[in-house]
Amino acid sequence: VARLGFSIAVNAGADIMFLDEIFAVGDMRFQEKAVKVFESSWIAGKTVILVSHSMDVIRQYCNRCAFMKNGSLVFYGDTQTAIDMYIADNH
Repeated sequence: VARLGFSIAVNAGADIMFLDEIFAVGDMRFQEKAVKVFESSWIAGKTVILVSHSMDVIRQYCNRCAFMKNGSLVFYGDTQTAIDMYIADNH
């Protein structure tokens, strides 16, 4: 299902992509393709809304970040601040 949704999103040519844990699903080949497509969209200046629990992925790709808790927005702004809040809340 994740592959189908990703394929539809990529081939639709949308200017905004919503990717929910896309790097955490599928086999290695799918993940490599997802990274390439994501990076090309990111480099092209498209808006990408990325949901991830991987702090490494967030640090690498996000220039703004939202931290949510129980469905509510707690913080939106600097990526490192959001990561610090997430880590503090989960330890």
